[in-house]
Amino acid sequence: MAIPGGIFEGEKRGITERRREKIEYIKIKMQEEENKKRREEIKKIEQIYNSLEPSQQEKIRIETENRLPDFWKEKLNMVRVKGETSKLLEGVLEEKRREIIKEWIDSGRIKV
Repeated sequence: MAIPGGIFEGEKRGITERRREKIEYIKIKMQEEENKKRREEIKKIEQIYNSLEPSQQEKIRIETENRLPDFWKEKLNMVRVKGETSKLLEGVLEEKRREIIKEWIDSGRIKV
């Protein structure tokens, strides 16, 4: 007795779909884990920054602003004139500040 060819094709599609779902699930879990690690790193660096002397914080602020690309420096200068800031500019400043703090830790300028 012959087995209809469509039965095996249907099983293969089901297996393939389950594999795709499993891969997608793993990708989502890995992304969630990366996001969690990033949030923890951000929190740790903010705690380090807040524990610094005001003079060190000021040096980091100045270096942060000096390292901004020209586009963002212009935006920052406009903020100073108008007194209004954007969430995007704040995010760029925070990310650049974290970058500097990590470099300072690696170089020994900040002890943790």
